[in-house]
Amino acid sequence: PDRSIDIKMSSKFSANFPMCRAFTTFEFDISVEQLFECLMGYKVRPKWDKSVVEYRCLETVDKFTDIYYMVNKAPFPFSNRDFVEKRFTKSLLDGTLVCYFSAAESHAFPRVAKYTRGETIYGAWVLRKIHNKTALTLISQCDVKMNLPSSALSKTLPTSYTKWIDDLKKFAMNYAKSSQKGK
Repeated sequence: PDRSIDIKMSSKFSANFPMCRAFTTFEFDISVEQLFECLMGYKVRPKWDKSVVEYRCLETVDKFTDIYYMVNKAPFPFSNRDFVEKRFTKSLLDGTLVCYFSAAESHAFPRVAKYTRGETIYGAWVLRKIHNKTALTLISQCDVKMNLPSSALSKTLPTSYTKWIDDLKKFAMNYAKSSQKGK
């Protein structure tokens, strides 16, 4: 299969929130850098990720680290969730790109009353080439402040991640093609 998704209802970092691991390959020609732009580009990601209401950089700490703000749509009857996260990105010698992110505080951007502030306990994305295909591995654990039972999450999260990956792949294919034409 071109993907696998594994949801656990806890991890050694936090026993109270679901942890997701996912892996997928892209069956078309897209570079690690292009895929990174689809995932992390402040102007690009909202074009395909329909859960993103707002996404912007708050602060560039150094060439590897930034602090960003994101608002995600929440299902009815919940209010939208906002996140402030610190992201560290590093390119390895073999071309693999590693991105680690977690919740951060920003004095420049306090909580917004109309949103519920979610908390990313940890998250990581690894983008790399495997046998001439670009692959994405992700792992994350978040407290989205919804207090849903584990049984509901174990049924809805795999479907949500599958749709998210499908949406990413559809957009990424067109993004890669248009980027190649522009060269």
